Amino acid sequence: MTKAGRFMYSMTMKAESFFEKKEWLWWILNLTWGFALTFISAFIALFVRIAFKCKPSRFHQEICFKFGSNWGGLEGGIFIFVAGNVPDDFCLHTKQHELGHSFQNALLGPFCILLSTIPSIIRYWILRLTKSSKDYDAVWFEKSATDAGKAYDEHCKKDN
Repeated sequence: MTKAGRFMYSMTMKAESFFEKKEWLWWILNLTWGFALTFISAFIALFVRIAFKCKPSRFHQEICFKFGSNWGGLEGGIFIFVAGNVPDDFCLHTKQHELGHSFQNALLGPFCILLSTIPSIIRYWILRLTKSSKDYDAVWFEKSATDAGKAYDEHCKKDN
């Protein structure tokens, strides 16, 4: 990871820790500062709800849609979309990872699309289409999403 990547990783992990204590701020930031991604994803959520007749569920504060198969996941502010026909452990990992991306959206706001969302989508599809064995979490935006989402989920499980 580059120096900038280590800095961004650190910021995402600090955001996770902060939002764990102040969930209300996560909502405010995703609905204001991170509005662009949340707004776009609201239309995707509406389409998925209608076209796939998919009922949303909750994963912590996220509104989660499970549908389709043979793909991973996508985060969009307060929404996450994950493959439906996958093993439970893969589904949980994907939801945790996408939750981590929501911390990036709250932290980076409109810059998240350029700094994390688009690079993440491109990286996913390049690695998948080339059947690469490269470590998916080798870049800051993926590693911080995985680590932050998993840490948040584990902290919440301890509190319950």
